[in-house]
Amino acid sequence: MGRLTLLIFRFSVNTMYSSVVAEFEKDKNRGCEKAGSREVEESKGRGKGDANNFLDIVVSPLYSRFMARFPDIIDGLEKQIAADATEIHKTGAELQKLRSAYQRYRELTDNLDSRIERVRIVLGLLAEQEKWNVGEAVPFLEELKIEIEAPEDIRAEISLWKMIREVVRQVEELRIVELENVMRELKVKASRQALEAAIDAHKRTFQVRRSGREKFVSLKGA
Repeated sequence: MGRLTLLIFRFSVNTMYSSVVAEFEKDKNRGCEKAGSREVEESKGRGKGDANNFLDIVVSPLYSRFMARFPDIIDGLEKQIAADATEIHKTGAELQKLRSAYQRYRELTDNLDSRIERVRIVLGLLAEQEKWNVGEAVPFLEELKIEIEAPEDIRAEISLWKMIREVVRQVEELRIVELENVMRELKVKASRQALEAAIDAHKRTFQVRRSGREKFVSLKGA
């Protein structure tokens, strides 16, 4: 900004210099008519010298003042970059801590959500059992300060394949005929055809193998 100001000022001074020289030229021309060519030359020399002296008188103090401020500007820039670099380092370190904390938060949230879903599914599976029916289970969950929406007709809100998943999770492998019997005992209305269709529709979750005429189901990655 100081350099720009100096350039503008120099332009103004140069303009003033041109005006001064022009005035001197006029005076010298008038002097030429009265005096000889020698006096005109002397007048020109004096005019140029006076104009140059005027330029030096005006510009020199401004340039000296600028040069006196230059070290202060450099010092300020050096302090600014040092302060900004330090702040960048501190901010980066804080962001890294927050990122780690946020990742842990997401892990815990995902774990919590999956477990809440499993509780609801199991409540649906045990809805017809004496101990773990919805009416008996909800007070137990409330004692643990666990809030889960569990309507009386909870099974109507749970997909069949999810109920199959939680049953199969309890064992390493289960024959389809055994799965059918378990569902029957749990009073889950589902035919063998419906069970197999649900399993086939979720191949990313279930793994099926055959042994003779028997068909076995397990969870992938279990």
